Amino acid sequence: SVFNTKKFQSSNNYTIIIDILAILAQLSACVVWPLTQNRPILYLIPASVLLISLGWWENFFPEKIVTYFLNQKNQPKTDLSKNMYFTYSIVSIMKCMLFLSTTLLYFYLADGKCIFLFTEFLEAFSEHPITITEVQFQLGDNAEYLNSAISTGVIYQNYNDTLFNIVIFLINVTATYICYAFGKFACKIMIQIAGFALPINLTVPILLTLLISLCGPYIEDKCVYFDAYSPAYLFFNVPPSKDMIGFLVDEYAWIWLLWLVSQIWITQHIWTNRNFVLSSTEELFIKPMYDAFFIDQSVALNRRNIKEAPKGGQDIELDKYDDSITRIYASATMWHETRSEMMDFLISVLRMDEDQAARRIVKQYLQYPVESYYEWETHIFFDDAFVRKSSNDNDPNLNPYVMDLLDTVPEAASEVHKTKVRIKPPEIFPTPYGGRLVWTLPGKTKMIAHLKDKAKIRAKKRWSQVMYMYYLLGHRLMENDDFSPEEVKERSRNTYIMALDGDIDFQPDAVHLLVQCMKRNPSLGAACGRIHPV
Repeated sequence: SVFNTKKFQSSNNYTIIIDILAILAQLSACVVWPLTQNRPILYLIPASVLLISLGWWENFFPEKIVTYFLNQKNQPKTDLSKNMYFTYSIVSIMKCMLFLSTTLLYFYLADGKCIFLFTEFLEAFSEHPITITEVQFQLGDNAEYLNSAISTGVIYQNYNDTLFNIVIFLINVTATYICYAFGKFACKIMIQIAGFALPINLTVPILLTLLISLCGPYIEDKCVYFDAYSPAYLFFNVPPSKDMIGFLVDEYAWIWLLWLVSQIWITQHIWTNRNFVLSSTEELFIKPMYDAFFIDQSVALNRRNIKEAPKGGQDIELDKYDDSITRIYASATMWHETRSEMMDFLISVLRMDEDQAARRIVKQYLQYPVESYYEWETHIFFDDAFVRKSSNDNDPNLNPYVMDLLDTVPEAASEVHKTKVRIKPPEIFPTPYGGRLVWTLPGKTKMIAHLKDKAKIRAKKRWSQVMYMYYLLGHRLMENDDFSPEEVKERSRNTYIMALDGDIDFQPDAVHLLVQCMKRNPSLGAACGRIHPV
């Protein structure tokens, strides 16, 4: 929009000129119809359209103006989105009452009465006769269509279809809801170019082409669709024209193209994806509802114009201490897993290591913003990891299952990278609960195996849960003196613990989808899914 200050400063002169021409083309619709028809009452229609369009003002004004207006109302923008559904539930009722009142007032001023709208309401849905008179048009240079019609003397009497109005209503409700639902889904999964913007902009041209192809034979023969179209007494109100040129000139169809092109230009923001995957409806649309009579214009104007990409992939320099970075801690428990089960788990971990490394390289070295960048760290909590010759043995050995883990790590790396991979032996640290092994995987992520010594930590005390709740969240985050309270709050909002079994197999795409679902609702604390054996 030309009112967008940031765009105004960065755009070239051609873009600004096109913006102005698009606005003038839209404003011309307010005067063309009343002037060509010479009916001043038609000025009420563009006035109504102008008032209706104010519902999308937030989309086409600079962010500073929108924020200032909301602050003047003591209503922050985030709070306004939260109260949107409640607000529009009240507004919808008020609109219905206003429409009814306006209709009653119009009929009262025009006919002097309006009570018949209530007394004859049921008759509108009952069967009644329809008289059809055959006429022949006498077209002249300035002849009016209806005034030039001459009756041929042939009169038919037919009866209306009582269910037809209801069928049309249900078709409209179903079709518009499907359009809105599928359009919103396309925006959520970020395929809105092919699944939203293109279909919306092609709706009017395709519809006009279809109508012209249907109405051409109907002008020549009014009974051409008698058997195929029901009810036969209803069809589109088609003005008679000799040819396409006459239709374009007499009906001012040439200016429709200007209006369509200007509308496409004004709603050009629907072609861009600047939202997160699986964003909420409030983040995607200005209003939670749509107009069922003009569904294409409604959803196009209602699509929120996100002027800047969401925070998270903007900084080219990689800052590991940035609290807004998504941090995922994979926490797996192991005890007596077999080598094949360990292999499945380690392959999944190394896939994540490879995926994280690829995103880090693209962001840090190729200097390309990656919105879904994340930090990954794997923690394995090994229960009963030591064996002793006797109860007094102070130098225990690792049990066979831990040895299998040590042997399986390079095998899993070679399997993932499809080549022989050598991984440095893990660093060994003694701990109060037993010991810790720390690997640096090929993608530079850490994998830490916490080895529990049952001589130091009693068995069957949910040690693994205590570790990832109190060690990862408590010791390393909440009680970390290096972080301020604000940093702790921000970092905890972007920290996720993925609790796993030691034999689970998963893919990076599944992890990203899970995190995106978690981000959609900040109040969500945990998500649980079924784990199928492998």
